[in-house]
Amino acid sequence: MSKAIKILYLNPTSEVGGAERSLLDLLRHLDRKEYDPIVCFPSDGKLAWELGRMGIETKMISYPAAISALSRENWNQSLPQFLLAPWYLLPTLVKMTTFVRRKDIDLIVTNGIKCHLIGSMIASVTRSKLIWHVRDLMEAGWLRLILCSMGRFFPNRIITNSDAVGRFFVNGGRTETVYNGVDLAQFNSERDGKRARSEFHVRKHAKLIGAIGHFAPLKGYEELLGAVREVVGAGFNVTLVLVGECIYPHSKSYKEKLLSLVDSTGLKERVIFTGFREDIPELLASFDLFVLPSRSEGFGRVNLEAMAMGKPVISTSVGGIPEVVLDGVTGILVPPGDSHALSRAIMRLLDDPHLRESMGREGRKRVEERFTLQGHVQRIQELYRDVLRTG
Repeated sequence: MSKAIKILYLNPTSEVGGAERSLLDLLRHLDRKEYDPIVCFPSDGKLAWELGRMGIETKMISYPAAISALSRENWNQSLPQFLLAPWYLLPTLVKMTTFVRRKDIDLIVTNGIKCHLIGSMIASVTRSKLIWHVRDLMEAGWLRLILCSMGRFFPNRIITNSDAVGRFFVNGGRTETVYNGVDLAQFNSERDGKRARSEFHVRKHAKLIGAIGHFAPLKGYEELLGAVREVVGAGFNVTLVLVGECIYPHSKSYKEKLLSLVDSTGLKERVIFTGFREDIPELLASFDLFVLPSRSEGFGRVNLEAMAMGKPVISTSVGGIPEVVLDGVTGILVPPGDSHALSRAIMRLLDDPHLRESMGREGRKRVEERFTLQGHVQRIQELYRDVLRTG
């Protein structure tokens, strides 16, 4: 019997956002007879706990503060720090390289922009096979230019979560889109959301609007709060539930901004911040409609989960979202940054229960046909085998 292939996954955080939930789903269903996964991240957190519960080995190797402070929002303003990154990262790279050699790693899979850069340097030294799993939609600028150039030479394969993300890479056919998948048994549209509605003290005739995601400016929550203010002003009885937390240090001030905005706009009795929650399917079951108002989004995994739960979706026409949400069929797409368009879409669905039901039904059907977790895992494993066989 041949030994299992050792894969080292590099992740830029140990908190849990959409990318981490996709990684956890993959690891839960990975063929452990064929693959032996190890996950490396810079600090302790929820992801480490989840992986430990699954019996997956973890390794914590910290990043220098100058690197941790970089984010998708400020990379393009931080060229000097980027150029100095190899120097800043030298102790981290030495530790990771030593670990890769000691563990005899066959394949490195990177998850996140920082990890694509770090993984490329490590793989170059250790001669390990390398896959970038790219989930971020990169804005125009020098960072995108550099990453796209590196993508021609360093990774043996690039997996993207949408065509919108993948079209930036030109590397001789070595880029492939593999859509995220949903566990249809877990995200079951027959679930009852009464317990969550009771927890939130939602009155019988009130409508519950839900949004799920980590707090960061690119999520567009200011526009959502503006839209809810208009909806309430138009006489609708609604409550907004914001599910999630800050997963990156630089985003903590953003949550404070949202809390202040809620107070200043008179929405304190209408908006609930739940913090991090594990019971996402039950929360989705409690919502009358789901909103993801992102300004930038590589895929928008949580839209897929809402559709699997039979919920109508309101989202933005950015990045990979139109590849998931069919405008007018499974939901309504609006321009990013437009709170007025968002409020009109919300009021349209609140006014039309038959449209909500139809969109929810079509959303579930679309997930069943195109976005199953089984299909996602199967294709990812096929790509792993192909890279290990041919490079």
